[in-house]
Amino acid sequence: ELNTYPDHDVVLSHEDPNGILQLYRKSCDGIHSKQLTQSKSGCRMPACAPNGERLAYGEQTNNGIALCISALDGTNAVTLVQEGVNLLPCWAPDSTHLIWLKVILTRIQGYFSWATRELPDSQAEFLCRRN
Repeated sequence: ELNTYPDHDVVLSHEDPNGILQLYRKSCDGIHSKQLTQSKSGCRMPACAPNGERLAYGEQTNNGIALCISALDGTNAVTLVQEGVNLLPCWAPDSTHLIWLKVILTRIQGYFSWATRELPDSQAEFLCRRN
């Protein structure tokens, strides 16, 4: 999994020395590498904002995959959505909205929904559920 960094480096998911998936920034020539996350459970599916300021990604939890954002260098990470399995984050071209696939499994049924959230300060979240 990789996502292009604004200066043509890439952000990708790769195992650290302990076998845990972390996000790394790598130069296109493969010479330079910098670990961006320090997760105890694993990070995946990086998406760089087009304006070059933020990074969205999934972080493994006990019951799913949380949706997180951070500065592009991995600092100031926050969890946007903890519950469910949050997959495939993608930024809007203006970097103000994020869309992702949310999977919620229940004992009775599971459903898929596309979710968007305006960033950074809006509390608006829109879910379209398909049962």
